[in-house]
Amino acid sequence: MSDQARSIIETVFSFTRKGKITHSTIDIQDGIPFYIKEVKITPITVDHSAYGAFMFLIEADNKRILYTRRLQKPPAIRENYSNQL
Repeated sequence: MSDQARSIIETVFSFTRKGKITHSTIDIQDGIPFYIKEVKITPITVDHSAYGAFMFLIEADNKRILYTRRLQKPPAIRENYSNQL
């Protein structure tokens, strides 16, 4: 989860007194890859109505896929990341 999302959740918990995040999470940051087994996943910040949203560049077995979900500015994303795809 992004540090922005974690901050929002922890703030809500502090006001509602409903506890803390109860399941295991990993913190992700823009451009810093993480791995699930042999799969490399790179989060990339996107302009989206959901605060702290990411798209993901997923790489495995010499293949790449860009998981974008719904973007608000796809042309800018294509221009900025087309050399990585």
